[in-house]
Amino acid sequence: MLRRYTPYLIAATAGVISGVWIFDPIFREQALQRQQQAAKSNDPSTQQTETKQRGDK
Repeated sequence: MLRRYTPYLIAATAGVISGVWIFDPIFREQALQRQQQAAKSNDPSTQQTETKQRGDK
């Protein structure tokens, strides 16, 4: 029975490993960008500049 499923298990494992290898850097980059945007939006000096640009007081 194990002989029948071994190729499928190997193919699934290879697919998962290659997916992580390929897409992990992209996911990490996006996470870093989101953190930077969140930090930027929480920065009080940035918020004051943005409200002045919009014309709000």
